[in-house]
Amino acid sequence: MIDTVETIGHLNFDHVIHVVQDPASTRHLFECELGIHTIAGGMHPAWGTFNMLAYFGLPYIEWLGVHDVKTALNTEFGRNALNKLLIGEGAIQFAMRTRHMDELVKLWMQRQLPFVGPIEASRERPDGTTIRWRMLFPEQLSESVSARNQALLPFVIEWDKDDESRLIELREGGALLSQDVLRLDAVHLATLDATDWIHRFNIYFGNKLFEEDKELCFAQTTSPFQIKIGEISVFVWSLTRVAECFHDQEEVTASGLFQIDLSRIGHTSKKDDMNITPLVLAGLRVQIHHD
Repeated sequence: MIDTVETIGHLNFDHVIHVVQDPASTRHLFECELGIHTIAGGMHPAWGTFNMLAYFGLPYIEWLGVHDVKTALNTEFGRNALNKLLIGEGAIQFAMRTRHMDELVKLWMQRQLPFVGPIEASRERPDGTTIRWRMLFPEQLSESVSARNQALLPFVIEWDKDDESRLIELREGGALLSQDVLRLDAVHLATLDATDWIHRFNIYFGNKLFEEDKELCFAQTTSPFQIKIGEISVFVWSLTRVAECFHDQEEVTASGLFQIDLSRIGHTSKKDDMNITPLVLAGLRVQIHHD
């Protein structure tokens, strides 16, 4: 039985896309409830969306809102956000970053996989500077299926600067505190058919392909399937198992990311010393651990 997927070596976990009605109020909610440091993001005019952000080193949470429904309906990125909001707020997808997107394109062509991109993108920061990146999307299931049953596969992003330069820039710009207080350790994803999701993930992002689909026979067990992407774990759960294993969680009936695990690596106030029970904020369950 296959119990792990070895991802392509140049991929790292980049960010969580958390779709919400009002990113500004959600940002404030996370700040007040969890003491998370957040920043204003910017507008995506081509997609009809905008965001607010919270960084944990290079990985981050993106609180994504829609400001122009008509424009959003004409892009896959915008439609995914709108489809989620029809069901309710929550995290829909994660992204992985690379410095070798063109190599990944060649690999997908060799494997004869359908995909969209690379797509050039940019946005203006509040200080007037422009940030640029490229995105590469694996082909998803139909939107009607993905929205409620099968979770979206991650997409790949390539920033215009290397990791070290971005860390320096984020610290100098105030996106990161001088001393990191919280670390993103894991995300949990629910999907109707975990076996199928892992199979599709592996053909796009796995270092080697499974010889037979029957090797993926983990989905009926209580434990989730774990994928390690850089330093962050992705736990893939069948929808039917989530309510059984997370008794304080409202029943999860739609696919997508339903929990993030954070670790507090520094104590800065009396509030930090308290045991923080899991909270559900804007449809996303947040668990904080102490190192």
